Amino acid sequence: YYGNRRISRLKADYINYTDETKTKEVKFDIDDKQKSIKFGSLFEVKKYFKIYPLDGYRTNIIGFTTNSKKETNIKLYHKNMIKRYSIDKNGQIYRIEFYKQNKFAGMILVKFIR
Repeated sequence: YYGNRRISRLKADYINYTDETKTKEVKFDIDDKQKSIKFGSLFEVKKYFKIYPLDGYRTNIIGFTTNSKKETNIKLYHKNMIKRYSIDKNGQIYRIEFYKQNKFAGMILVKFIR
């Protein structure tokens, strides 16, 4: 409120999540090297990364759009990402979210370095 005038209204956004995947790892191809990355981690990329499918999970790369419903097995370069969806002002860090049965399961951050 500003005086008696309402300026905005806040509404809680509740998200369903599953906690059965605390130590889950996802396989990536990062600059021609295969690596396993745990949920909650941040990894660095020089050229590109590719996510391998994880059985029973849906992958959502925030800042990347495609016409297909699957966002795995695609080589992603920094030029493929939409800068306004990055979590930093420089447009270098992006979120990769994982869902199991429409419940949030985990997230990994990717940072493009030059």
